[in-house]
Amino acid sequence: MSTVNGFVRLTRMQALLDLRDGAQLLLPLGLPLLILTMNAMGDSATRPSRDHSGRTFLDVTLMPMTLLMIISMLALIFLPTNMAQSRRIGVLRRLSVTPVRPIALLVAQTVTNLLTSVLGIAVALLVGALAFDAGMPQDALSALLVFALVAFAMYGLGLLLAALAPSPNVVVAAGFVLFFGMMAVGGGLGDPDSLPAILRAVGEYLPYGAGLNALGAAWAGAAPEPVHLAGLLVAGVAGSAVAAANFRWE
Repeated sequence: MSTVNGFVRLTRMQALLDLRDGAQLLLPLGLPLLILTMNAMGDSATRPSRDHSGRTFLDVTLMPMTLLMIISMLALIFLPTNMAQSRRIGVLRRLSVTPVRPIALLVAQTVTNLLTSVLGIAVALLVGALAFDAGMPQDALSALLVFALVAFAMYGLGLLLAALAPSPNVVVAAGFVLFFGMMAVGGGLGDPDSLPAILRAVGEYLPYGAGLNALGAAWAGAAPEPVHLAGLLVAGVAGSAVAAANFRWE
């Protein structure tokens, strides 16, 4: 019980540290909603598509893309930035003389950040449904599975950045480069068919492209491709393992 209580206290402390810099949440929560609103206001977004059994572009592309942007920005930018900031101001150094283990701290950071992601996703789903009549995923179970794998992959990479980057400024730069890089080659900035074949192939299996394809399939009621799920799983395992092995208090 003492271990559980200690983890709860650690998670509460991390949540308070995140709330202290709550203004940072405006970008990862506000930008995806802005992009959703701007794109959903067009007629083409709500026109039924023959390619997706009558589901609209809003349903099978815009909604999954919005949710993916929220969790990706929080995992790749907000989480590692807060970790690096805590390291810079000495919070992690003070924790290093306590019984807290690195893995417990990484999990606590992930839990508090993931709760923010869930809140942002709930707001996005609500806005999409009420303002634009967006549909929910036809295969809810597949959508939940894909969401869990996307979260695992993105937070694995975010923790990796937090473990390796030497300063908050480097973390922010690396997080933005990683986020927009994967987004660009994964279909988040336009039709991936317009990309060179090699970039299109790589982007499809990176976490953003794999997540977008898998979430889109769940929304359309189709089974996600196993290779996309495998790509998410590999990214999560590799990122988390390397992050845990290279964790440093200072």
